[in-house]
Amino acid sequence: MPPIQHRARRETGHAQRVHPTAAQARTPHRFVDDDCPRHELDSALTSRLDQAIEKVRRQAGIPGVVAGLWMPGKGSYVRATGIADTASGEPMNPNVFVRIGSETKTFTVTAPLELVDDGRLGLDDPISDYVRHVPNGSRITLRHLAEMRSGLFPYTDDADFQHDLLSDPTRAFTPQQVLAYGFKHKNTFAPGAQFQYSNTQVVALAT
Repeated sequence: MPPIQHRARRETGHAQRVHPTAAQARTPHRFVDDDCPRHELDSALTSRLDQAIEKVRRQAGIPGVVAGLWMPGKGSYVRATGIADTASGEPMNPNVFVRIGSETKTFTVTAPLELVDDGRLGLDDPISDYVRHVPNGSRITLRHLAEMRSGLFPYTDDADFQHDLLSDPTRAFTPQQVLAYGFKHKNTFAPGAQFQYSNTQVVALAT
């Protein structure tokens, strides 16, 4: 697994932009699977999606959204709505570059689910079968980690990690390094007892 890069600054909401034509906001995306046709989904469905996405965007107070849906055998849907830059009011566009951040957690959890489908591992396997030195690892399952119910201490709450990050915001950490910050603490609760959002769990699952 490649080094993990954390950013010590808050995101401003300004995105790096490329400038599309107006039509690009309503054209099929160029990155599609081989089994997903390049044409758009039918007009009735795209209209419903347009309305639903815009409604949620306004209700949540989100400045701009790019949404994509790819349906094998049926087509694709990509829309940009709202603004990309709150200072200039520039419209959002489907080719905008933004920091992906914790969206990668969904990818991380999807990978073991696919391995479960392939019969290569089980969701109730203990993480100790795959990663060494996990506190209470023999009782913490892959399911607990995927659901963020393992009780592992969030390494981002560790004072040493915060010091090391803030003293060098561009520093890259290996998975083993960030896990070590969390593993030196006692677990916060018994596996499965409650939910706690924690990067430690996702890194352990990915390692």
